[in-house]
Amino acid sequence: MTHLYNRCISMCVITLIGLLSLHNSSAQWTNLNANLPGNIAIYQSQQVALNGKLYMFGGRVGNSYLANAWVLDLTTSGAQWTQIEPMPSVRAGGYAAAVNGKIYIMAGLTVSGSAAVEQSSVLEFNPENGEYTEKAEIINTVAQVAGAVIGKKIFLFNGLSGTSSLKQIQVYDVEKDAWDEIVEGTKYVAAYATATAISDTVYLMGGFTGSALTNTAYRGVVAADNSIAWTKIANLPVANAAGASGNDGKNVFFFGGQTNSGSVNTCYKYNVKTNRWSSTFMLPSTADMNLVAPNINEKVYIISGQGNPSTFEFVDGPPTPIFNLSRNKLFYFMKTGNEKTMSVVIFNSGNEPLKGDIIVPSDKKWLSVVSTSYEVAPGATEIIEVTANSTGMTQGDYEGVVTITSNDAKVASTAINVTMKLVDNPYKRVPVIEVFTSSTCPPCKPGNEVIHSVLEDFTPDQYTMIKYQEYFPGTGDPYTTFETIERGALYQINNGIPFVAVDNKWVGNPNTTFNSDVITSASEEGAVAQLVSSYSITDNKVKVNVDIESLVNYQSENLRLHVAIAEKETTKNRKNNGETAFYHVVKKMLPDAKGTTITGLNKNEKMTKSFEFEFPGNYRLPSNGQTASIIKLDSEHSVEEFSDLEVIVWMEDLNNELSFNSSAATSVSSVEELPDNSGLSFVEVYPNPTAGMTTFRFKAEKAMNVTLELFDLAGNKVASLFNAAVAPGEYPVMFDMATLPTGQYNMWLKTNDKFIGRTITVTK
Repeated sequence: MTHLYNRCISMCVITLIGLLSLHNSSAQWTNLNANLPGNIAIYQSQQVALNGKLYMFGGRVGNSYLANAWVLDLTTSGAQWTQIEPMPSVRAGGYAAAVNGKIYIMAGLTVSGSAAVEQSSVLEFNPENGEYTEKAEIINTVAQVAGAVIGKKIFLFNGLSGTSSLKQIQVYDVEKDAWDEIVEGTKYVAAYATATAISDTVYLMGGFTGSALTNTAYRGVVAADNSIAWTKIANLPVANAAGASGNDGKNVFFFGGQTNSGSVNTCYKYNVKTNRWSSTFMLPSTADMNLVAPNINEKVYIISGQGNPSTFEFVDGPPTPIFNLSRNKLFYFMKTGNEKTMSVVIFNSGNEPLKGDIIVPSDKKWLSVVSTSYEVAPGATEIIEVTANSTGMTQGDYEGVVTITSNDAKVASTAINVTMKLVDNPYKRVPVIEVFTSSTCPPCKPGNEVIHSVLEDFTPDQYTMIKYQEYFPGTGDPYTTFETIERGALYQINNGIPFVAVDNKWVGNPNTTFNSDVITSASEEGAVAQLVSSYSITDNKVKVNVDIESLVNYQSENLRLHVAIAEKETTKNRKNNGETAFYHVVKKMLPDAKGTTITGLNKNEKMTKSFEFEFPGNYRLPSNGQTASIIKLDSEHSVEEFSDLEVIVWMEDLNNELSFNSSAATSVSSVEELPDNSGLSFVEVYPNPTAGMTTFRFKAEKAMNVTLELFDLAGNKVASLFNAAVAPGEYPVMFDMATLPTGQYNMWLKTNDKFIGRTITVTK
């Protein structure tokens, strides 16, 4: 289990289902559309239900431990998670229970110095006034523990102490505020087990024995003296740990977790009368590290978990197929005369076969699918490939609809809206390569060597690259930041590095899957937009300017502009994997890892975004990538050499799997643009695109010093075209662009260290 103990695995596997969105909102699983703040997946949190509300305390994001607390009021329609008073200290992997209108939070890990240690504190939370009260400390500190409430007592089962999985029971009496002596242990050793109780009977299932996952399951009847009569029941269908369990008052359910194959979205139902497990309605997303599924009446809830930022409500029901679709919009951007295939995924989260047809309007000759029907087994997926072919078509916008029918009575048909935007001369695409790595990861060294070897076949203006140093395996890379952790959580890297993403599409482990075809195929797509970016460094302050120009109109609430300040080479963060130099190491993202929302792009209109960040305080080399040691970006920095910084800019829409383009910012003495009244302006750049002699004509309305320089997209100066004092007038500058390789170039017309930027495309 990759998350039960830190180790670096050689391949990162992202389960496809974890990327799916629930389309059937009225089925057995309902997405409450109440994602956690920041749309971040939190795991190992303490969760509980009380008076029609869900509460979540602490947990982890990557290797960052949290003290935050949230509430979701299910008595209010359309409610969202609301932050409430945080706990006095961070806590993850513990247990929360509701008794007598109060919530009790116990066990789990906190942070002491640079290490995570078991928490002895027990907290009573009063929802009426938001106050926490310290209660009697736990007898044996423990984490990754299962728990259940029987009457006015809270039972903790098994758990993890240090690296040892346990077989023990601790009982807290709420009314006495006292822990009983440890009663006789459970029947098996396990951490990361899960438990749920119906009346006076507790069900304990699964877990990690210390050497292997287990499918063991027991039922225990609890007596007044805390003794438990245990009975072995049917094993779980598969060995599993870190899953969540719950019940509807009649049957027991086991959701998600991790098997030997990784994180899963499987769900199982235990019939208490027949002592049988059966598969039931699949989770819409993988979710593990929950350990508990809170109950309200006959409904059960999954709150976040590893790889899942959403909140789902479950109600048991009769067998039926359940239709889910990965997305209902497809956006094609292409050069005229080309074709492109995109995929949608149908997922059957029900427990009967799902069938239907795929219909393309006969008048949309440019739109086609490989198959016109499908059948998906329970818990399985079907990939539908949709091809747009623009052969013989002219520049412009085209719309179409693909209809998918199903035998799910609640989703008889679903429309996939297709947009195709054709242009005759798209911008050059510069793929952005994102690498997740660590100096404590043995396979990361050969992985980075493969990446750099592949890129030797490309010139610096054909790609951009940044590397996120991560907090694992072991104690992690010293140059980990909470921003690199957050970006890794977006891709659900789940302790699987080295990992490479190109243009926000999953590629995988560079040791096995990264090659020149990945870059070439990404480059050949052409680009919707171009980014002309520049930066300046004054002492510890970095200023960045980004001009965005688009060939199309595009509206999306998920379009983000990202800016990363990286150090071209670092050497001080070496640990134990044999690497002595690290390249393109991310130091800060502007404004943060979430980027800047771009509400829309307008055809042929320039949009300008400016950023500024001053690295504060003094340099510090963290000892590792653990929470207590991670660099604090608001008060210190880990930049080894400010003159060695670089800036990478890219724009993406993750929901539509679109990367709009990237650029390596050009270093200039100032990123302040010339104001409109500066008296200096471009008159024309002609022809553009160009294959040969080109005229750059500028106008000076007063006497001034003017320079005109040409840079490639990697920020390298390729030509100085003009540098002189001029009188008022227009000045043509001729240059033969045929001497330069095919690609895009940035021109900077400058005076008094301020500039105007333009882009020119060279074709052959």
